[in-house]
Amino acid sequence: MNPNEALMGQKIRRLRKRLGWTQEELAYRAQIDASYLGQIERGERRSPTVRIIGKIADALSVDSSVLLQRVEAEPADDDNDPIEPANIPERIALELGSVSRGEQLVYYRIFKLLRNLKP
Repeated sequence: MNPNEALMGQKIRRLRKRLGWTQEELAYRAQIDASYLGQIERGERRSPTVRIIGKIADALSVDSSVLLQRVEAEPADDDNDPIEPANIPERIALELGSVSRGEQLVYYRIFKLLRNLKP
């Protein structure tokens, strides 16, 4: 099993579960076979095509780069875990991927306000 493919599968599974979806629901939304999605999530499927990764990312409402990024270790879902500066953008993207477009807009506005508060 390729570690990068396994990591991508773990990201897909985590995002899918945050949305409360089954594999079948994500597969339907991505227009791919559910057993194929299961293989990807388990890291058993060797190198899914960019097209397939794009379909899954679109269904999850995240940029495909979120699924393709390599990181040394995936952050735990625990809010008390240490945050390394290198993984902050990915963590934000993962969190935003699990909320509605309207909520994303609210977070974007908050981010803009916070940027303007710089000392």
